[in-house]
Amino acid sequence: MKKKLVIFTILFTVVALFLLAFNKKEKDIKTEFSLDCYLNIENCEISYKDKQVLFSFSNKPVHAMTPNTLKISNLEGNFTNLNAKIKGLNMNMGTLKTNFIKKDEIYEGELIFSSCYKDMLYEISFFDDEKPLNLKVFVVITL
Repeated sequence: MKKKLVIFTILFTVVALFLLAFNKKEKDIKTEFSLDCYLNIENCEISYKDKQVLFSFSNKPVHAMTPNTLKISNLEGNFTNLNAKIKGLNMNMGTLKTNFIKKDEIYEGELIFSSCYKDMLYEISFFDDEKPLNLKVFVVITL
C-alpha cells in the first residue's frame, strides 16, 4: 500500500511540475518584458506612415518550433519584395528571413521561431528587397 502511495505522489508531483512549467499565463509573459504590445498573445496595431498597420499571428500564443503565419493588414505601398528579417534580442540565434505574399489586401508570411530560453524576445524588421522600411514589431516566443 505504501509503495502505491509513493508512486502516486511521485506521479502527481511530476504532472504538477509539468503543468506549472508549460502553462505560462499571459500576465507572466507581460511582466517579463516591457513591450507596448504582446504580438504572441494579441493582435498589435502600429502607427506607420500615418496609418494603423495591424499585425496578427494565425495561432496564439506563439510557440517555438511551431509553424505560424504572420498577417499584416492596412500596409500600403507598392513593394517589389516585402520581406522580414527576424533576430533574437536576448540571444543571437542568427538572422532568419521570410518573404510575404499579398492575398487580397493582407500580406502573409510563414515563420518558425527557435528558442534556447524559456522566453525569447525577437525583433521583426521589414524590408522591400534590401531597403529598410523602418517598420519593426517585437514578439516573445515561449517553449
